Amino acid sequence: MSLIAVLSMFGSFVAGVAVAAGHHFFYLSHEGQLVGTSTDQEWVLRISTGLTFLVRFLYSFSLGIVLVQLFWGRFQSVVGTTMGTADRVFEIRTSPAALFDLGFWAFSPIMAFHGIIYWLLPLAFVVAPSSLTIALRGSSDGQALVYEYHRRSLFLSYFIPGVLVFIGCIVGVINIMGSTRAYSSTLSTVIRTSGNETLDRLIEVADRSGGDPLPKRLAKIKVRLAVLYGTSVALDGENFAIEIAGSAGSGRIINNGTRHAPRGSSEDDEGRLAVQRVVEGRDSELENLPAAGSQDYHSVGAKAKDRPILLGER
Repeated sequence: MSLIAVLSMFGSFVAGVAVAAGHHFFYLSHEGQLVGTSTDQEWVLRISTGLTFLVRFLYSFSLGIVLVQLFWGRFQSVVGTTMGTADRVFEIRTSPAALFDLGFWAFSPIMAFHGIIYWLLPLAFVVAPSSLTIALRGSSDGQALVYEYHRRSLFLSYFIPGVLVFIGCIVGVINIMGSTRAYSSTLSTVIRTSGNETLDRLIEVADRSGGDPLPKRLAKIKVRLAVLYGTSVALDGENFAIEIAGSAGSGRIINNGTRHAPRGSSEDDEGRLAVQRVVEGRDSELENLPAAGSQDYHSVGAKAKDRPILLGER
């Protein structure tokens, strides 16, 4: 999945550069040529506008993937952000409202910067179609209308956004490497990360329709993508789930009084050791299970193996 995300980011960027180069050669083929009929002029304008739109689409697609990686990568590294801010940040590709939220800038200044680029990107391509103009030039046969190509205008309108998108791709790759995984903005991603008993208790039945607006009591709840340290089923990796990290203006007491320390702190290391001891205890219980194949084996084994261990479980 990480490889697909990286290839999608750089692939769409490279495709955008290729289309921009094609736009350059299209204009170059018309430079100095006599202007034809009005129909010919219309088709030149249509093709140039279509090429510009295609470059914009490919650049935006690449930058959109970067924004998704930045969101999920940051979401699992912060102490917690309110649901209201998380909502606006999550939909940055469809609404610029998050850019006016100070919580967004506190959440991730780098993502906010790329969000500005994402929304201002179309302005950079306004100049591209107008890089081919019509000029009146004299010749031996008198004066005639010819196409005049302004290379610098087309180059700058594609080069500056291209550099910013390329930097964004590099940032996206670094983020994927730091997270050791890639993410998408699909519904399944949200569903897979929201399987948490604390969330189930917090969200009332009346709130589960998902309709707008978001209840105020939920908007102030701080959430993050936290680690569920190994189970007896998978000890070789980390599992993730969205957890409650407190509420705006309050402390970090969550999960019915369980206190979560920032990742990488000494308190977090103690939590890892405590979880490891719990896991080892479960493994010893599994060794004393009835013989494989019996009914008791399957029922007891499933209960002991499948329950996830939270960092706060001591």
